[in-house]
Amino acid sequence: MATANTATTANVVSSEAAKLPKNYAGFNSMTLEGRIFNAELVTRDGQEFLSLSVIQNLQDDDAGCEFTFTNSNGLMSLFKKGYLPTGRRVYVVGHVKEVSSTWTDKATGEVRLLKRPRVRMDQVTVTVGAMPKARD
Repeated sequence: MATANTATTANVVSSEAAKLPKNYAGFNSMTLEGRIFNAELVTRDGQEFLSLSVIQNLQDDDAGCEFTFTNSNGLMSLFKKGYLPTGRRVYVVGHVKEVSSTWTDKATGEVRLLKRPRVRMDQVTVTVGAMPKARD
């Protein structure tokens, strides 16, 4: 014998605005092995720092995911000495700050998809790995 679902929900409306508790970000720590995709020195507000992008494939034969972060000490000095070329393997541990898959074209105001998702990280620690094979 079939019966109808007679369960109902009651909406309780309070005369006072419900105060939500403060939300705290989770630890959001991640570790990845990837290769340097882009590294460049950037100067902003008179301070110089290294902007670094590491690419990692999440599945076989995908376009990859780009992990970006900045550094102004040890990694920057390694970059200046030529030890962080494109393709070098690195091991990254850090906190996820933001994940995005779109960007806005300032000229047209149009929202466009990124070629690959971008994960911005902070409080990053990097261990350098193998250098890419030298080109002939």
